[in-house]
Amino acid sequence: QVDPVVIVRHFAGEVMYNSIKLIPSSSLELLKELGKDSEVQPSQASKSGGRKPKSTSAKFRLSLRQLIGKIDVSDPHFVRCIKPNTEKVPNKFNSPLVLEQLLFSGILEAVQIRQKGFASRASFDDFLKRYSCIASADTKTLSATDLVKHLMEKLKLDAGGMQVGKTKVFLKASVLDQLEAVLAASRYNMALRLQAVMRSRQARKHFAAARPATKALKESLRRVGWDDSSNVERLGVLVDKLGSEAKA
Repeated sequence: QVDPVVIVRHFAGEVMYNSIKLIPSSSLELLKELGKDSEVQPSQASKSGGRKPKSTSAKFRLSLRQLIGKIDVSDPHFVRCIKPNTEKVPNKFNSPLVLEQLLFSGILEAVQIRQKGFASRASFDDFLKRYSCIASADTKTLSATDLVKHLMEKLKLDAGGMQVGKTKVFLKASVLDQLEAVLAASRYNMALRLQAVMRSRQARKHFAAARPATKALKESLRRVGWDDSSNVERLGVLVDKLGSEAKA
């Protein structure tokens, strides 16, 4: 006699299941229906004068094929939800409950494994587009393999932190953090240089626009006795003498 007890080794431990009446009769009938061929035979279609209406299983299979097709052409990301409390109320955080979920779901171990392994996997094109800007000026046309070697020598990175595969570059979390920090600093410096260029251009533009008025003001001041050695306090008196010409 077969033992009806089934033991499944979950991450949190062993869990015992009783296989007797594990699947109800309604579910068995549904599985049988899903196993049937949903396509209508040509002879049957001709006898009935048309196609038979789609069954529930046929609609389910069609929807499943569409879903699989979307997943194949996309890059899905899965989010694991953690319950902060059992009452489902806001602004309440139950630390033991959250820790228990993190431990039993294997998230902490997955993070550790991810950190020890290569957390980032970038294609050659993506790696070149993102990190070629932090290379030296004479290395802009390097391949992905040469760029990896150059960055490891330039930034003194861990030798085992980056590996080059056939189509991708594999990076550990520590090396990825270093590259991102250097990239952020490089972008910050480029933004500062761009701001300096734009501000100097605006200053030259304002100076060029004010230069004719400054020249006219100097000529008017010289006519009333102003020179470069004159006291600044006399400026108000001279402006009063100029009258409408100075105000204009």
